[in-house]
Amino acid sequence: MPKNGLNLVPQEVVKDRESARTTSSLSVLSLVFFVLCVFFVSGAFIYETIVIRQVNAIKKKEEAMTQELASLKDLEVKVRSFEVKTKNLTTVFGKRLYFSKLLSKIKELTAEEVVLSELFEVSPTEINLSGSTQGYLSIAKFMESLASDADFVDKVLGPSASTDRQTGQTKFTLTVILKPDALKKL
Repeated sequence: MPKNGLNLVPQEVVKDRESARTTSSLSVLSLVFFVLCVFFVSGAFIYETIVIRQVNAIKKKEEAMTQELASLKDLEVKVRSFEVKTKNLTTVFGKRLYFSKLLSKIKELTAEEVVLSELFEVSPTEINLSGSTQGYLSIAKFMESLASDADFVDKVLGPSASTDRQTGQTKFTLTVILKPDALKKL
């Protein structure tokens, strides 16, 4: 086409061509924009999924560490409790070895139906025994058994006893006076 010349193409065809070019350009731009939007949305979705997985992994690690910490706390409590018990036993059996012999002797003199729950040393020659049994007759037999060991027991003082109505158990406390130096002889 000449630049300054006469254009023989009808005006409608020129407008249709320009319109087609414009429409084609807009379609390409729209398609490019759509593809970019799809890539952006897909990228955002993938990024969000990755972040959610990482957060869930961190939460699982946190829960595992929390459980481990709780178990370590329980272990620490058990260790401290064990240390206290060990210290107490070392004190009792290390400094007062005769207590193990005393406990053996009392176990030997205790009937099966008598359950001892507490032994308290009032003095080197006096101990208090607390426990429970099925009746007063068992307490009397236990007192007689203790008193029968003349090398060990000087006398057994009467019990304070009470019956628990719910369980039927008779709870008692006895005072046992030991022979002087009886514990050291054991």
